[in-house]
Amino acid sequence: MPPKRRAPAEPLSAQVAKRRSTRSLTKSARVVKEPPESQPIGSKVKDPISEKAKLSKSKSTSSATPSMRKSSKSAEPKSNATGDVASRNANDPATFKIAGAGLKNPIPCQRFGREGGKKKHEDGKEILIFTHGAGGTLATPAVVNFCTGFGRFLRGLAFQGTVNLAARIKGFHACAEYLVDEKEWGYVDGKKGKMVIGGRSMGARAAVTAAKEMLGEEKEGKSNDMNLILVSYPLKGPKDDIRDRILIDLSKDVRILFITGDRDSMCPLDMLQKVRKKMKAKSWLIVVKGADHGMHVKPAKAEKVLGEMTGQMAAEWTGIPERKEDEVVWWSEKKEEVEREKWSLKKT
Repeated sequence: MPPKRRAPAEPLSAQVAKRRSTRSLTKSARVVKEPPESQPIGSKVKDPISEKAKLSKSKSTSSATPSMRKSSKSAEPKSNATGDVASRNANDPATFKIAGAGLKNPIPCQRFGREGGKKKHEDGKEILIFTHGAGGTLATPAVVNFCTGFGRFLRGLAFQGTVNLAARIKGFHACAEYLVDEKEWGYVDGKKGKMVIGGRSMGARAAVTAAKEMLGEEKEGKSNDMNLILVSYPLKGPKDDIRDRILIDLSKDVRILFITGDRDSMCPLDMLQKVRKKMKAKSWLIVVKGADHGMHVKPAKAEKVLGEMTGQMAAEWTGIPERKEDEVVWWSEKKEEVEREKWSLKKT
């Protein structure tokens, strides 16, 4: 029998083209399948599995409508490259990453609030740098509620960090350097601006240390007008140790706003009042009636409203040079609204 004829070999150029095409398609698929690394404040975290199913279904349906195709496109992950701010409307946060200040890895950050507003304060340059607690994220309800309320009046930059206290302190420095470079913090147009930093729980501890370090830095472009907003400050440690020394050591140039629940076992009000009397820095207090360390209250519907109110009051405090009294806020079941009044330890 005559030998079988072999099919002619493909030209080398065609083989290379095929390999390039295959690699290109594989790379594109990996990009689509990657879930977003961070979520906007207040948004629900997407399930990567369900997102993959949505994308697969959208691709396999050739008769998709324009609205369906738009939905599929929006499900693709946004870029989180350093300095790449996502394009959103004025009321939504922009998500990006910040590097520097000795950070091992860039930290996810989100802007919140608005450039102006009906009740914008006179200079409009107050920007809060805020971070979450040790066991939380930027999606923690207490963080979301506070930032939402604050953002109705002023702007803010929230960043997400690890449970390492030293790394969280570096996060404050990195955000501060970013805002100074953007001419949004410290001295702006030759005028002295306010530095406002804060956090909740462990984030509040990190804010205090960062504030002390910033005040010790005599760098051009940084103001010494320091404002601290400490939500659920963990004054009492797990071994009943009192974390008061760093508060007492703060200079008289610092203004501090404490926000705490009257059921917070990590910040007993009588203990906090004793520490405040020893402090050189001026301090004010907002007490949330019925709230624990996580700012949880009953009924559940009151938690969001009270959390947003504390953020709003913090923004008011930031814009007013001197407040003369402490306040308490609570949920009135009878009126179904938040009420507030002057507070003193005797009333609790």
